[in-house]
Amino acid sequence: MSASQRPASSTARLNKAASDLLAALREEYDLADGFAKEVQSFVDEAGIPAINELRYAGYHLLYALSDGGEPPDSQLRKAINHCRRASYEAAEAGLLTALDRVKLFQDDYRTIVISEVLPNWTEILTQAEACKAVLVQSRQKGEKRHEDYSLLMSKFRELVQHCSILASSRDELNKKIVQARRHGRQFVVTITIACVTLLATVTFGLWALLEPRMTQPDGEPAMSAPAQISPDPAPAPTPATE
Repeated sequence: MSASQRPASSTARLNKAASDLLAALREEYDLADGFAKEVQSFVDEAGIPAINELRYAGYHLLYALSDGGEPPDSQLRKAINHCRRASYEAAEAGLLTALDRVKLFQDDYRTIVISEVLPNWTEILTQAEACKAVLVQSRQKGEKRHEDYSLLMSKFRELVQHCSILASSRDELNKKIVQARRHGRQFVVTITIACVTLLATVTFGLWALLEPRMTQPDGEPAMSAPAQISPDPAPAPTPATE
């Protein structure tokens, strides 16, 4: 078979614009694939939606390289959008998990002052609220929310660093909880002893006040006065006999 008879390469139908789109697609695909793995190292399930989007990107790439159908430019743009959605989905899932971990951390140590161990605790909370606001704003865009994928990726990387700091601070905070519980038990024991001592003091004081009234001066118990017995009436005189 001569060269003129061979089937044209799948890339032969790509014009200059399509070639540029193909290069952009490869860049976006590599970015999304790498970031999905980065998020999966933080939480396994977070990369699943991103992987699905990358599959769709591959589907459109195949159509772009095949003969017939839509122009390759259109298919390549769709593939690029799916790659960006993959980055967005990974960032969103990672951010939601990170926000949950910050909230769990706050609940776990609500009984102690966290800033004594983490001086930047307020900054972490502020950053978490900012990430939450970015998520809300992006979701309001509906089908175009993936346009914010770069911003969400940046927010995820910032918040995941804070999550690492929180995880490494748990040991010290757990020690403070143990100390607080120990001090609490000591306080309860001290209060109990004080109450028992006060009760005993009051009891003995009342006993000391009442004891003299219950005894004679010589120490003998007081006797109640005998009841008065009225004398029997004198017998009537016997009459004299004649």
